[in-house]
Amino acid sequence: MRFTHILVTLSALTLLTACGGEMNTVQVESYKVPCFGLVNGMCLLTQTAKEEVPSVNYDGIYGFTHEWGKTYEIITETTHLSEPPMDGSSIQVDLIEIVKEEPVPAGTTFSFVISPDQYKEGYAPHVQQISADDNTQWRTLDQQPFSCTGAVCESLVGALEGEATTTLEFEFQEDLSMVLISVSTI
Repeated sequence: MRFTHILVTLSALTLLTACGGEMNTVQVESYKVPCFGLVNGMCLLTQTAKEEVPSVNYDGIYGFTHEWGKTYEIITETTHLSEPPMDGSSIQVDLIEIVKEEPVPAGTTFSFVISPDQYKEGYAPHVQQISADDNTQWRTLDQQPFSCTGAVCESLVGALEGEATTTLEFEFQEDLSMVLISVSTI
C-alpha cells in the first residue's frame, strides 16, 4: 500500500514537471528602460499580479515582440532550465498568448535615467544609450527613434557631454512616435 502511494506521488510529480512551468498573466509597459549586465541594452518593464510595481525584465520573453507605445497583457510560461546556457539565466519565459494589446493615448509620458558610465564615449562606444545620426535623428540603444527641438535638444547634447546622471522624459504622439520633452540632471 505504501509503495503504491509513493508510486502515485512520483507519477503526479513527473506529470506536473512534464506539463511545463508556471503560467503568469503579465502586464508589459509601453516603453523600455536602459539595463546593464553582461550586455547593455533596453529591457522591458513587466508586472505580474504578485508584484506591487513593474520590474526590469533582463531576459526578455521568447516569442514576444514589443512595440513602443503599446501596452500589453500577456500570458507567459516560466520554465526553470536544468542546464542553462553559459552566462545565461536558469529561467526561460515564453509567450503563450497576447490577451490585450493597446496603444497608449497621445500625450502619455514616461521617463528613464541614463548614467555617464553607461553612455559616455570611451566607456563602451558601441553601446551608447542615446545616439544620433548626424544629430538629426536621435535613437535609444535599441534603435527606437525619437525627436526633440531647440533647448531640449541642446540640453540633451550637454547632458551627454557631461558627468551627471540624467533623467529623460518622453511623450508619445498620436502616431506613437516619441518626443523628448525634458532633460534634467540629478
